[in-house]
Amino acid sequence: MLSPPENRTHRHLFAAGVIALAGIGILTGALGVLACDPHAR
Repeated sequence: MLSPPENRTHRHLFAAGVIALAGIGILTGALGVLACDPHAR
């Protein structure tokens, strides 16, 4: 169902969207840890 498309361009766009989504998740986690860290500057 959520398999990458056969078209090369669409496959690259699909991969870029997955990577961006993962990056947003990592950024959100990092900002949460930074906000909760009592020793942060």
